[in-house]
Amino acid sequence: MPSKYDLKDQKLVESVTNALNDRMIININENGESMVYPPPVEDPIFPQVALSHEEIKQETGRDKLRKNAVDNLKKLFFQKNFEVFDDENAQAIIIKTKTYKDPKRTDFKSFKSLTEANTKTKREYEESIDKYKAAGENPENFNPLRDPLE
Repeated sequence: MPSKYDLKDQKLVESVTNALNDRMIININENGESMVYPPPVEDPIFPQVALSHEEIKQETGRDKLRKNAVDNLKKLFFQKNFEVFDDENAQAIIIKTKTYKDPKRTDFKSFKSLTEANTKTKREYEESIDKYKAAGENPENFNPLRDPLE
């Protein structure tokens, strides 16, 4: 029998994975780099996030968070091709892309910090569009969410 939280869990997984994918695209565009396989040891492109148990409860409307619910969320992230594991205190789950990365540039301590970083980068771009146009540049070339493969 499905849990009343199944839909909320799926929505949370979708939100987190979308934010991580947005950050990956932003990182690619900010660094003027492309994804290389195999990736270098310190890759500045691929982010990870620590999703605390408190954030999970807040985002899903739970009063309590049971181990079974955490395990189910970890399974949902894994199915989306993300690596998932508990932090050292078992108070958060770490969600990351399957690659090596540079933690100084890509690790976020919470889902909120990841989304705030993405929002800030998007806002900075929006505020710079006129500057790019005035310089005779195509603003879309500087869009942090442009498809790097186009």
